[in-house]
Amino acid sequence: SSESESPPEKKPCSSNAKGKTVKTKPSTSAINKPNTRSKTASTRKNASTEKLGNMPSAKSKRKVLSSDDGEDEVFDKKSLKPIVKKKAKTTTDMWVEVYVEKEKKWLPYDVVNNRSDCVKLIYQNCHAPVCYILAWNNDGTIKDVTRRYVPQWHICLKSRVDCQWWQLTLKPWTPLKTKIDLEEDDELEKIVTETPLPTTIGEYKNHPHYALKRHLLKFEAIYPPTAVPLGRVHDEDVYARVCVVELHTKESWIKEGKVLQAGQEPYKIVKARPKREKGSGKLIKDIPLNLYGKWQVEDYVPPTALDGKVPRNDFGNVELYKPNMVPKGTVHLQLPGLMRIARKMDVDCAPAVVGWEFRGHGSHPVLDGVVVCEEFKQKLLDAWNREMDNVAERNRDATKLRVLNNWRKLVRALLLRDKLSGKYNFKFSTVGGSSKANRKKK
Repeated sequence: SSESESPPEKKPCSSNAKGKTVKTKPSTSAINKPNTRSKTASTRKNASTEKLGNMPSAKSKRKVLSSDDGEDEVFDKKSLKPIVKKKAKTTTDMWVEVYVEKEKKWLPYDVVNNRSDCVKLIYQNCHAPVCYILAWNNDGTIKDVTRRYVPQWHICLKSRVDCQWWQLTLKPWTPLKTKIDLEEDDELEKIVTETPLPTTIGEYKNHPHYALKRHLLKFEAIYPPTAVPLGRVHDEDVYARVCVVELHTKESWIKEGKVLQAGQEPYKIVKARPKREKGSGKLIKDIPLNLYGKWQVEDYVPPTALDGKVPRNDFGNVELYKPNMVPKGTVHLQLPGLMRIARKMDVDCAPAVVGWEFRGHGSHPVLDGVVVCEEFKQKLLDAWNREMDNVAERNRDATKLRVLNNWRKLVRALLLRDKLSGKYNFKFSTVGGSSKANRKKK
């Protein structure tokens, strides 16, 4: 069966619709043994319309009281009767798809009206809005075939959940990629690509195949600059979505293990975020920010350590955002306390910066381990192991001393109790209550 419904929340989807199995015989024009799968389209009323319809108006005197189950209930001030909110109903539409081997494609079949290959008619009869149409195969697998029925796929995408999350949710029920499935995927993709260009500006925003320059984000641009427009709408050029590329700053590319090529000019210049000048605290605005594309960068080539010295940046650190950024002739040791041991042994080392974190109204580097030359690796590891053994021994001695001190306190307390008991002629209770002498006086 296949199901279409309004955008669900980001959690495993479940359908409570009960499908009915209808046994039918194929028509004589069809093949003798067709493959069939039922299809369900479930839709849901607009949630925002339901909430607005149930909200109390300004004229009516209603009061919100706290309920026992943690949810707020709306009461009428005059009658103090709770107002029951109606939940949105879920409607399920079901039909059947038949695979015709002669035509090598799946065709919808309306069992009630005895009609076949009626995509437009089935979509018109579904309860709007239709956002998801799922096909249940005979083996229990599920496939999203919404693109076959929805005429305006780019508008339907705006009402659906995140694409990656949706694919991850359907992954346990995804069918194997057989020849029939691959042909169906090509057919669904062809339906989308052959859709004519939209005629309004709003339809191009977040369109999966087309884009306008006015809708580009701050770190997006059209590449190559000589890209041929696919058409025009309201005197604006329409470009293919594949021509929209993402740009980054020089510092952001370094975090990806990339550096700028020699002689590269910024592909786009935008305004950076306002910054405060050090010392005076004056807010500086309109700072230019240079952006570069992936065609303007190359792989980072780490420097080489010479004479036992680790190459550093201007801040005395080694940037290790990617594994291939380790300087040649050095190793990255991720052990606690190595910096202190290296300084005692007069071995050159530098802290490794593996990322950045935002805290305290600013970005701060994340340090993880140190970088040392390869010739000092074993020497440092042996010293670190000896230091850890010494620390463990000191901890054992401290624990032993604490145990002895506790026993000393206990013995002294017992001796003091016996001394007081003999001097004043009373006995202490074992549980910590009053003495027997005191109980006799009472």
